[in-house]
Amino acid sequence: EIDVNNLVKDFLKPIRINKAYKYYPLFAEWGETLQNAFEDKVNILFDQTEIPLFLADLNVFKDESEQLYIKIYTEDLFGLYRLNISDQFPSGYMYEHVEGSLISIKTHSSTISFEEKMVKDPVRIHYVDGSMSYNCYLIQINLIDNTFDVDGLNQINWTVDITKESMGKAQTKNTVQFQTLSMIQDQFEIIINDDGSGEIADLVALRQENNEIILSLYHCKYSSSPEAGRRLADMYEVCGQAQRSIRWKHAGLKHLFKHINGRNNKWLSEGFSRFVKGELADLEKYRNMANTMPIKLEVTIVQPGLSKSVITEEISKLLACTESYIKKTTRADLKVWCST
Repeated sequence: EIDVNNLVKDFLKPIRINKAYKYYPLFAEWGETLQNAFEDKVNILFDQTEIPLFLADLNVFKDESEQLYIKIYTEDLFGLYRLNISDQFPSGYMYEHVEGSLISIKTHSSTISFEEKMVKDPVRIHYVDGSMSYNCYLIQINLIDNTFDVDGLNQINWTVDITKESMGKAQTKNTVQFQTLSMIQDQFEIIINDDGSGEIADLVALRQENNEIILSLYHCKYSSSPEAGRRLADMYEVCGQAQRSIRWKHAGLKHLFKHINGRNNKWLSEGFSRFVKGELADLEKYRNMANTMPIKLEVTIVQPGLSKSVITEEISKLLACTESYIKKTTRADLKVWCST
């Protein structure tokens, strides 16, 4: 089992790069210090607006000219930075604010700009081949040669509008997320709708089984279009979300409890709850059980836009990398739900 946080310290030596890595970036995550901080103790400043870390999210993408961008965002605010990698900068890289708010990171003791934070605790970018980079350093891991067994796909007969993803606060029934929920409802003691920027997963579910805690994360993606190119983009996004979410196994239920509690309180103030089944007291019970009981992680990608007949070699490679990344880092199995 590889602990992603220890990858850097382990056997894999970072190599310095002088341009963006050739593979497509799948997801970005905060650096180690921020990840290990309790989220309710850190705020992200969008210009002057303070947002708790647990409501903010990160996105990474490349443009046509192979430039890397990092977007920090909430449901209605964002700041966009370009990560320039080149030998012409003394440090080998430079973050450049491109659009939206200026971002700062605020803890109880200090407020520092995004650029300054990146020097000490850089955002980590993960790529489709399993490699990871921070600033101008790359740690190469090759998972690209693995193959994905398409016979393992779980083919679902969807009875909802598969172009609609989220059930939202009102639990809209005609959505991918709602059908997913109705199919797992009886298997768990607690089910949480954590959908939205900063989410762990669209549905976070827990139960106890054979003296261990099962933490099951469901990442739902609607079918945005029947076009193959669009389908691939959707798969990149949902595979990135799935890979990123495994950090919650390492973070443990204390962190997870604080995350859910903070996000649920925001919903409660608007008259809704994120708990679809069970309540906060039940989650507290699990948090305490986790002191003596191991956590077993399950990760499920739900993508009705996918079916056996439309899986290209590229999608197959992407699923294979995602499967082996999740397996190697947490020993968890990846399940994929698709259409018949």
